[in-house]
Amino acid sequence: MSKFHNPIYEKDRWAANRSKAFLIAVLSVNSVIAVIAIVVFMNMVSYMKTSSENDYAALLQLYLTLAMAECLMIVFIAPALAGTGISQERENGNLELFLSTGVSPWQVILGKLVSCMNMMFVLIVTSLPVFSLVFVYGGVQMRDLIAMISVLLVVALEICSLSILCSAGANRSVYAALSAYASNLILIGGTLFVHLAPSLLYSSSVYGDQLGSPVSWYHYLLLTNPVVTFYGVLNYQAGSRSAIFDMINYMGNYKQNWITQHWLPVSLLVQAAIVAFELLYAVHILYSKRKGNYREIRLR
Repeated sequence: MSKFHNPIYEKDRWAANRSKAFLIAVLSVNSVIAVIAIVVFMNMVSYMKTSSENDYAALLQLYLTLAMAECLMIVFIAPALAGTGISQERENGNLELFLSTGVSPWQVILGKLVSCMNMMFVLIVTSLPVFSLVFVYGGVQMRDLIAMISVLLVVALEICSLSILCSAGANRSVYAALSAYASNLILIGGTLFVHLAPSLLYSSSVYGDQLGSPVSWYHYLLLTNPVVTFYGVLNYQAGSRSAIFDMINYMGNYKQNWITQHWLPVSLLVQAAIVAFELLYAVHILYSKRKGNYREIRLR
C-alpha cells in the first residue's frame, strides 16, 4: 500500500486512523462474531462431553456460521463507509478543490475505493483470531480460510463500488447513504426476491417446470449477487458442489447447463464486469460535474 500514491487515499487513510466511527465498526463486527463463536463453540463442547465423541460437522457449521455472519456485517457496514465519501467531499467544498488542482476523477474514485477496501480488509483481518477456533479440532484447512477471505473481499468490492457510484451522483450525504443502501438492497435482496417470487406466489402444483426444462431467465440474476456467490463458495468448501443449483432448483425441475455447472467462476466474472461498469460510470459522473462547474465559472 505504501507504493500507492493517491492524495484522496492518503487523506482518507489518515482520517480513518483517527475516526471513532471506524473504531466502533471494528469493535461491533468483532464483538458480534465473537459472541456467535462462543455460543456455538460452547454448545459443541458440551455435546462432546455428553456424547464422548468429536462432532466435526458442528465444527464445520461453526466455520460456515462465522463466515456468513461476517459477510452480512460487511454488507451492512460497507455502504455507510463508502456511500458518503464523495458526497461529503462535495458538501465540504473539497471535491471542487481537488478537481481544480490536477486531481483527476479517476484518482478520486480509485482513492475512495482503495480507502474503503482498506477498511474492509482491516475488518476482516481483525476477526481472524475468532476464526482460529475452527482449527482447534481440525476439519478446516488454511487454504479454505484464504479462499473465504478472498471471496469476502470480492463481496466488499462490489458493494463499495456500487456505494461509491451512488455517492458520486448525490449532492448530499444523506441522499448518498440512502441510495447506497437502497441500491445494495436491490442488488442482494431484490435478486433473491425475484428468484423466490414464483415459488411464493404459486403452489408447487401450479409452479414448477417440467423435468429437464431450461433454467428460467430470472434465476440468472443471482449471478450478480455477491452474497449468493459467497454462499456457494462456503458450501463448496463444505463438500456441497451443487448448493446454488439446488437453490435454483427450489420448487422447479431444471436441467444443468454450462452456466450452472460453472456458476462460481461465471458469477465472479459477471461481478467483475459490474464493478468495472460502476467505477467507469462514477468517473463519467465526476467528469460531467467538473465540466458543468467550468461552464458556470465561465458564465460568471
